[in-house]
Amino acid sequence: MDERQLKKYLYDFYSLEAESKLLKTCIHTYNNTPMLPLYKEKLFQMQILSDAKAILNKTELFVIETHLIKHCTWSETAKLFSIEYGKEMERSERTLKRLQNKALKKMLKLINELPVQNHFTDRTY
Repeated sequence: MDERQLKKYLYDFYSLEAESKLLKTCIHTYNNTPMLPLYKEKLFQMQILSDAKAILNKTELFVIETHLIKHCTWSETAKLFSIEYGKEMERSERTLKRLQNKALKKMLKLINELPVQNHFTDRTY
């Protein structure tokens, strides 16, 4: 996985979560067992991304969740960061971008060291 792919998966984090829930409903409600492998795959992807987020410190996690997962702009992210951590911890957009890059590198290191590459396909739009 590369940084571009990870960003796409994080950007689609809530969609992936919704897909998993809908597939689970289809499987249980309609006894649609052919969808079971797809459901397990989506669930596993969610687990990998959640575990990768868990290795981040709280400021890195805040930036990843605010900017990539919740789709806030950099100016919104900077404002929310200031609100969350106080004026004394205020950071520029440039510093927050560096924090995001550091966090992505940590997550990629974890993901790429595990034999899970085949569980991620390139998400296209």
